[in-house]
Formats: sequence, structure tokens, C-alpha cells
Amino acid sequence: MVVGPAALSTYNGALVSIDVNPIKGEFRPGAEDFAARGGPGTALAMGHNVIGIVAGGMYKARYAKVNDMEFINKLMIESFKKPFRQVMDEKTIKYRFDQAWALEAPSALTTRITASYCLSLVISPYTCPGR
Repeated sequence: MVVGPAALSTYNGALVSIDVNPIKGEFRPGAEDFAARGGPGTALAMGHNVIGIVAGGMYKARYAKVNDMEFINKLMIESFKKPFRQVMDEKTIKYRFDQAWALEAPSALTTRITASYCLSLVISPYTCPGR
């Protein structure tokens, strides 16, 4: 994981994570991830003097069940009565396109978009107009 170049000179710096195939020494296309909302790259670079973190190796998880997707799925079904993937999709809908928004009346959609925008700009949603 590394910070973006803007992290050193703005408050909007991003974090970038790229998976590398350790055997071939090549990037794994499609395994990239970016985090920019709130300037986490700037916080890491300016606040902690860290511009990159490399993790890897042959370390095994302390608890084998952490990597056991059948066990995790079983826990989710017991707790939520739904499989793991469905629970994750429902709980993270705000990070993806939500078809339900497209079906709402335009005024309701505008209100939701404004509220989401305000949440990304201010500490408290209660300081946004119309909330």
C-alpha cells in the first residue's frame, strides 16, 4: 500500500493498494484498490511520515477458522439467516450503485445524493442543510 503523490502536498491524498504475484514478481491486474475519501493518504504521510507499507510472507493465520469460508458462511447463516456474500452486499450498498435510488422520485434522489455528499465533506451529517 502506498500513498498517492497528492498526499505530500494536499489534504486529499489517497491510498493505493496493489497485489503482487510473489513468484512472478508482477502486479496482479484487477486486484487494485483505492481509498481517497477523507484523505487517508495525507493522514498517513503527513501525520505519521509513512508513504508505504509492504506486507507479505509465509506467515499463517493464528486461527485457522479465519480463512475457512465454509465456517464463516455457516456463522453468517446462523446470525443473519443469509449467506456471507448476501450480508456483505446488503451492509455495503452505500459504496455501490443502488438500483432502488434510480427508482425513487427525483426529489428524493436529490436529497439522498446531497446527504451523501455532505457526509463526505463534514464531520457530522447534522450540520448539512436539509438534514
